[in-house]
Amino acid sequence: MEKIHYFHIAVSKNLFHHPERGLVAVYDPIKLAQAAKYDLSPFLLYSLSPPGIPFYWLAFSTIPQPLILKEVLYTGWSEGEGLRGQPDILIVGPDLFNSAPSLKDDMAKIGVNLKIVEKGDRLFHSSLLTAQKATQNILFMRNIKIDPLQTDAAKTLCKIAQIDHECVSQRDSWGSLDSKVKERIREWRTFPYREPTPVKKGPLDWQPGPWTLAWEKRVTHSPPRFFNYEKFSHITWLYSGVDYEAEDYNGSFIDDDES
Repeated sequence: MEKIHYFHIAVSKNLFHHPERGLVAVYDPIKLAQAAKYDLSPFLLYSLSPPGIPFYWLAFSTIPQPLILKEVLYTGWSEGEGLRGQPDILIVGPDLFNSAPSLKDDMAKIGVNLKIVEKGDRLFHSSLLTAQKATQNILFMRNIKIDPLQTDAAKTLCKIAQIDHECVSQRDSWGSLDSKVKERIREWRTFPYREPTPVKKGPLDWQPGPWTLAWEKRVTHSPPRFFNYEKFSHITWLYSGVDYEAEDYNGSFIDDDES
């Protein structure tokens, strides 16, 4: 049986960076134009995962400084314990496939077959939703100081995500999961580890585009929002609604859709 990995790239819809507050988790998705009003800068999210299994490996970068795909893949296959090393098949969406014209040949050179996802593959699309949700979850793993510079914050996020991946992939108890998913996990762990083939460093090998923001089309309304720092979790959230406890609250608010 061939070993398959899904590979996604998207703008993170739940995790942003603020120059003073550091990492900010957004409870309800927000369009980038509205996020900019709150001085929030987005991250690019890179996700590797087996089909139908919650062993996601994540990496992050700023949008102005995207990562080289070959290096992302090699790092994920080398450090992502739950991925079981290099796959036989790497499945991507058509937009990513078209944005990286050299990736198919690059993968073929190391024995990986790059394929475009088939229509109707629900596991592929759900894996991106899982990865997006995981960006919030990894903040609860954090006891690492986040640098005010976003480029350094992205590197720290990668470290946090690695810790989370190790915790999840080493878990023995999956009591809340469906029996079919548990069986997939058991089968996945029987795959032999395949040593990743080192890659040569080179220039950027893909072209980011609007497709990384496909989720933004489903954000139809942007309500008023407020920051809230939770002392227990040490996480700063951007919540939808009005902060009635704020010292400067005067009984009115500005709706982002009207500003």
